[in-house]
Amino acid sequence: MKKILAFTLAEVLISLTILGVIAALTIPVIMNNSQQKANAIAYRRIITVLNETVERSVAETRFLPQPRCFYWDKNPYGGGRCVEWTESGDCKKYELSNGNPLPSDYNGSFTQCGDLLAFMKKNLLVQKECASGYSDGCLPEYDGNDTNYKDSHPDAGDVDVNKATSGCGNFRKANIKTRPAFVLDDGTIIFVYSSAQLMAVDVNGKKGPNKWGHDLWPIQLKGNYTTIPQYAPGGCDIVQKGGIGASAAYNMFK
Repeated sequence: MKKILAFTLAEVLISLTILGVIAALTIPVIMNNSQQKANAIAYRRIITVLNETVERSVAETRFLPQPRCFYWDKNPYGGGRCVEWTESGDCKKYELSNGNPLPSDYNGSFTQCGDLLAFMKKNLLVQKECASGYSDGCLPEYDGNDTNYKDSHPDAGDVDVNKATSGCGNFRKANIKTRPAFVLDDGTIIFVYSSAQLMAVDVNGKKGPNKWGHDLWPIQLKGNYTTIPQYAPGGCDIVQKGGIGASAAYNMFK
């Protein structure tokens, strides 16, 4: 009589259990990677849209020969350093690495950033605008560079945290709450550091996870006195656990 080979019920149950464990471990990772890629694509897309708006401002002769709103694409002055700190850990005096005072345009030119921001909001599909992002309802709750630094440096004191985030103070948690913000018709949230030269973009709005390096990245205008400035990834970049930096997100599908 021919012997029939078959799995026992116990073996089937064990196999299903193993498959269930594997699925439980891998499916969230696959879904997270898929969402991260989708967010990276959206980040690159919004930068393209904003750059088209900057170019339109020049084409409509609002700013000639180009907007005076940019961080240097290549700083002509070299490096700088902080030489005086406040008691709380904020820098109150910078100078060039050779000891000379900083020129007025050391970081770039920002005289027309307010006008450029107004033009952009007028020419983008803005659904809602908030003078103060939290209190007016544009922003969900975000961590800041200070709370993110504290998470990775639990022994750091307040002065250490402030020194580590000095120069990017408006992206501290408490200050983000007061940032002007606007929401586009597709739900994208944009809030400004001070004006058009540096902003942060939450590519899927309040949907979440609302974390730096996941669906929230900074953008900055880079340029000089002879070219039309272009938004580029980065500027006070913050990456929370499991996220990726602004440049990595932008270049993921380049």
